[in-house]
Amino acid sequence: MGDAAEIGALLEQLGLDSLDLQEAFNPGEFAKGAPKFNLKPGVAMDLSTGRDFRLEEQRKRARAEIEEGDLAFLIMSPVCTPFSQLMELLKASGKRDEVKFQRLLAECKVFLGFCMELAAYQHSRGKWFLFEHPWTASSWKEECTKSIRELPGVIGIVAKPTGWMTNSREVAKQVGIVCDGSHEHVHLLERRAKAAERYPLGLVKAILKGIRNELKIGKGVHAFEVGQTAEEPDILDQATEEEMATFYDGISGAVLDPIGVKNARMDEVGYMSRLGVFERRRISEALQVYADSDFAGCMRTRKSTSSCTVMVGKHWIRNSSTTQGFNALSTGEAEFHALVNGGSIGLGLKTLAKDMGVDLEIVLKCDASAGKGIAERRGVGRVRHLHTPLLWLQRAVQQKKLRVTKIAGLENISDIGTKHLDGPLIKKLLAMMGFVASAGRGRLALRAALDG
Repeated sequence: MGDAAEIGALLEQLGLDSLDLQEAFNPGEFAKGAPKFNLKPGVAMDLSTGRDFRLEEQRKRARAEIEEGDLAFLIMSPVCTPFSQLMELLKASGKRDEVKFQRLLAECKVFLGFCMELAAYQHSRGKWFLFEHPWTASSWKEECTKSIRELPGVIGIVAKPTGWMTNSREVAKQVGIVCDGSHEHVHLLERRAKAAERYPLGLVKAILKGIRNELKIGKGVHAFEVGQTAEEPDILDQATEEEMATFYDGISGAVLDPIGVKNARMDEVGYMSRLGVFERRRISEALQVYADSDFAGCMRTRKSTSSCTVMVGKHWIRNSSTTQGFNALSTGEAEFHALVNGGSIGLGLKTLAKDMGVDLEIVLKCDASAGKGIAERRGVGRVRHLHTPLLWLQRAVQQKKLRVTKIAGLENISDIGTKHLDGPLIKKLLAMMGFVASAGRGRLALRAALDG
C-alpha cells in the first residue's frame, strides 16, 4: 500500500475523503506516482485488481464509488483490440475468427459505453476525465464516443498513434507537449501485453502534473501538503532525457537502454550520411509493392518461391522471400500467390504508415500477365484448383484497397529473391533498390584477434 495508504488514512482523519484521481481499465500506473504530486488516488478499477466490468453488478458498484468518493479526475483506457485496424487486416486475409471476434466486440462495446457514461457523469458535475484509445481505432466513430466529443469543453488530441479525449485544458496541454505516441498497444501480440500496458514515465508525470494544475485552478486541491510543496522544483522538470523516452525491443517487448538506442541511431545515420545515401525527397503517395515468383523451384518439394520488395519512392522498406505453402500447378497460380503475399505485406505497412499519419496507396507491381489477370477478376475462372482462401485479394482489388499494375521483367526488383542470379544483375537490382556498395569496414564492426 505504501504512501497511498498513509495519505488515505490521514485524509480520512481530517475528514477529506474525496478522491483526486482514479483509474478504470488501467492497473494503477498513475496511482503510484500521485502522492508525489500531492494527489489522493483511489484503488484502480481493473481486472488485475478484481474488477470484472463484464458484470453489471461490478459496473454498478463502480458508479456508486465514484459518486460517493466525489471523484475529481477519472482516467480511462478500456481494451481496444476489436476496434483496431489489425482486426480489419485479419478479416481481409481470412484469418479472423468471427465467432470470437463478435464476442469480444460485444464485450468491448459494453466497456466503451460504460466509460462514456462515466465521462458524461464527470462532465455533468463539473469534474474531469481523460480517455485514451489508438487514434486509428473505430471506437472513435461509435455513437457513444461521438456524443461525448460534442460536449462543450471536451478536447480531442491526436499524438500518433494515440488518441486522447478530455475536458481538462491543463491535462490536454501536458499531453500535447509530452506524448509522442511511443508506447505500444495490447492488440499487437498477446505475449507483449505486459510491456504494452506501460506508459512512458515522462507521460505519466505530465498527466499527473496537469491534474494537479487543474485542481489548483479549480480550487479542488486538498488543503494540506505532503511531500513536494509548490515552491519546490517540479519532478517533471527534473526528469532526465532518458526517462522522457522509452524504447521497446521489437520482439520481446523488453525495455531498452535509451542512451544505447540513441547512440546506435546516431552512428547509423552518421555512417549513412557520409556515404551520401540519404537524400531529401517529398514523401511518396504510393507504397510500391513488387511481387514475383519462380515455378516449382524447390528440387525436393517442387514448391515455388514468392518474393516481395516494398519501396516508398526511391527508399527501400522491406524484402521477403518465402517458400509457398502448397504446390502451384501453373506459373499463373504461383505468380498469383506471390501477389497475395505482397498484398498482405502492403496492407500491413499501410496500417503502420497510417498510425504515423501518412495515408499511402498500395500499388502491386508484377511482370506476369496471368497472375495479374487472376487478381483482377472474380472467382477462380478456369483455374479450378486455385486455393480459395487466397481470393480475398480479388475482393481487395475490386474494393480499390490496392491496385495491380504490369511492369517489364527487367524492372521487377523482387526477382532477386526468387532464384539464383548472376553478379551483374544482382548489383543492378540492388542499385534500383537504393543500395550503395562501399569499401572498407564499419567503425563498430567486430574485430577478430589472431594469435601468433
